[in-house]
Amino acid sequence: MNRFTLSLLPLLLIAWAAALFLGSIPLTLADIRLSDSPGSRLFFELRLPRLLGAAMAGAALAMAGAVTQGLFRNPLAAPSLIGMTSGATIGAVLYIVVLGTYLPGTIGLPVAAFSGSLCVAAFAYRIATSGGQTRTSILLLSGVALSALAMAVTGYLIFLAGDAQLRSITFWTLGSLGGVGYKEITLSAPPLVLGSLICLLVARPLNLILLGEREAYHAGIRVERIKWLIITAAALTTGGATALAGSIQFIGLVVPNIVRMITGSDHRTLIATSGIGGAILLPLADLVARTTVLPAELPLGVVTAGIGGPFFLYLLLRERSRLL
Repeated sequence: MNRFTLSLLPLLLIAWAAALFLGSIPLTLADIRLSDSPGSRLFFELRLPRLLGAAMAGAALAMAGAVTQGLFRNPLAAPSLIGMTSGATIGAVLYIVVLGTYLPGTIGLPVAAFSGSLCVAAFAYRIATSGGQTRTSILLLSGVALSALAMAVTGYLIFLAGDAQLRSITFWTLGSLGGVGYKEITLSAPPLVLGSLICLLVARPLNLILLGEREAYHAGIRVERIKWLIITAAALTTGGATALAGSIQFIGLVVPNIVRMITGSDHRTLIATSGIGGAILLPLADLVARTTVLPAELPLGVVTAGIGGPFFLYLLLRERSRLL
């Protein structure tokens, strides 16, 4: 680890401590010593699983963003561009409006969202692959097209939804960690952890691919397999995070770009450091969401979009000035 990565570790602990002890009801260590006290229940039953969910989702999304930007060789790329977030959304809305009546249960919604993300990713990959080669430009365009189709289907389902279903859809599409418990974390942990591990494993091959696919092939890198692994990792992490907390935008865009500005483009450092950055940023965003408009709570997606939107515009302006 470089110095910047090591310097993030104290900030990580501070961010986590703030997420655990600050809120509408501030807590101290004395409040959680007694197992049956209200403070202890608030800490272990609400804030701790919420922090774990935010840290896992934030780290996985940031790492997926780093490898996606490396695959497309574009700092403006993010996993959502391949249509994965739209796929997760259509899966969730389909469950709320149609399948929930026949398949009730707390795990049905996250499973539907995760399945939707994987299906869209697989379809986009299939469209972009021909003759054993995957063209990243076609992959990006197919993701945009599938996102548009998913939005059309989602809009039609929303048109059919009742009032209670509309409230559930709004809550889902804006994102929230308010309903995260240990059951939801257990369900979402496997794809998030597996996707994050894949991101770490492709760091060195991705560095070589950035030099050129032909050069990477002659260096012994199985380029098409690495592309497939990156898409799979992005699908796993995006699907798992969306299934856990709804639609969360811009984490996969903002964090890797901030880290890249400081550490450079070596993915062996960039991916791991982005994971730490995501595990800092999303818990802090969640803290802002639940403390800004007390006693109400802002949707998490509103906070992340408020952070990511201006940063995205900054990246666009920087790219424009670089090309002129």
